[in-house]
Amino acid sequence: MFESQELDCVFMETYMNLRRKQHMVLECIPLPRELGDMAPIYFKKAIMECDEEWAMNKKLVDLSSKDIRRAVPRGLPYFAVDFGLQGGFAHVIENEQKFPHYFGKVGCINVVKHHLYCHIIFSLFLFIPGIVKSV
Repeated sequence: MFESQELDCVFMETYMNLRRKQHMVLECIPLPRELGDMAPIYFKKAIMECDEEWAMNKKLVDLSSKDIRRAVPRGLPYFAVDFGLQGGFAHVIENEQKFPHYFGKVGCINVVKHHLYCHIIFSLFLFIPGIVKSV
């Protein structure tokens, strides 16, 4: 479906709030292909910077060679992101009160925001004469 529209998909899974009725959220966010190629870099950085500094579990679990059920211990809250056929990453959530339920959406927004910022800067250099002074 998205292939014909030149889009990549980012699949996100958040499993937290285990004591409540609704505790798992699966999301699929389509991105333009050029942004989809950059998404793993941004999500890896975001996962490395999130949650507690000193954790009991690995901060970043690579899912390129294993399934989420084998990568994360059973019963622990986690966030996982998958980039279609490329694999993805998982993160065991150490502190549910500090981990935002919208973490994945912020990651996608950062990918798009950076892409737009780069296009604006590039446009400034191309279309505004004299912005780059030769030395």
